[in-house]
Amino acid sequence: MEKDIIKNIVILILSIGVFLLGYIVFFEKVENNDIFDNNIKCSKYIESEKEKINNSDINNLYNKNIEQVFYSPKLNSCISAIYKDGYIYGTYEYILENILTGEKVFYQKYIRIKGESSEELKNIEMKRKKFEDKIKELKEE
Repeated sequence: MEKDIIKNIVILILSIGVFLLGYIVFFEKVENNDIFDNNIKCSKYIESEKEKINNSDINNLYNKNIEQVFYSPKLNSCISAIYKDGYIYGTYEYILENILTGEKVFYQKYIRIKGESSEELKNIEMKRKKFEDKIKELKEE
């Protein structure tokens, strides 16, 4: 009789474990599908974002590039990653903007003063790395 009770408890515990594991796996797949679907929705903003940044600089003093448009689970919104290179004036800008609200989530501007020294290039690379790290952070759940 005692063996039957222990056996039933073990079966119950295993059943609960299998149920929980199935639940977790199922909802993780659903969540990943949601992120994929939201990335597709966000990608529809690429053309309007390109038009917006090209029209933002009347004198065309910058080379402007939308590096990517992606869904951020952290912000539950679409984000555009913009790089502006005003090489003539030595100005570089890294911008992450919430497309739906217009809010700048990340902004860094670097003004080159000395020229093309190795120190200047390191500074530009550091700004670029911070920009890329922020993109990774926003893509995480």
